[in-house]
Amino acid sequence: MESPHFNPIAINGDFVYVTNTPSSTVDVIDKNTEKIVERIHVGIDPVSIAVRPDGKEVWVSNHVSDSVSVIDTDPKSPTFHVVIATIQEFDSSGATKFDEPVGIAFASNSKAYVALSSENIIAVIDVKTRRITDRLKLKSQDPRAIRVRDDKLY
Repeated sequence: MESPHFNPIAINGDFVYVTNTPSSTVDVIDKNTEKIVERIHVGIDPVSIAVRPDGKEVWVSNHVSDSVSVIDTDPKSPTFHVVIATIQEFDSSGATKFDEPVGIAFASNSKAYVALSSENIIAVIDVKTRRITDRLKLKSQDPRAIRVRDDKLY
């Protein structure tokens, strides 16, 4: 099987955020000292990471946990470098409707896209409410890498 990793590293301000898949963490490295300053526990099998455009959050897709962990990256916040939300969705039987997230892309500070690789769907997420507002069905299989440019999804 091909690796689900897409963007395992993100830079935000003075920090480099790296998915540490075997440990189910995001390791935070200080760019100046090149040392790990935090190890943030997220879901199982973190594979991709994206910075919200305003830099106040980092989102991490957890491939096996079927979730996205939202980490506060605002240095002025009391929850700096803490997981402040988990995005998931289940049907009435308790089965996941957010299966195998990989790529994350932000259209703005209010809208994000997450590739659900096993479902061949791109989930559209309201950043404020952390809710899925739409599902874009794809003809391609196993989407992993997505980008937003000029408010268009690629």
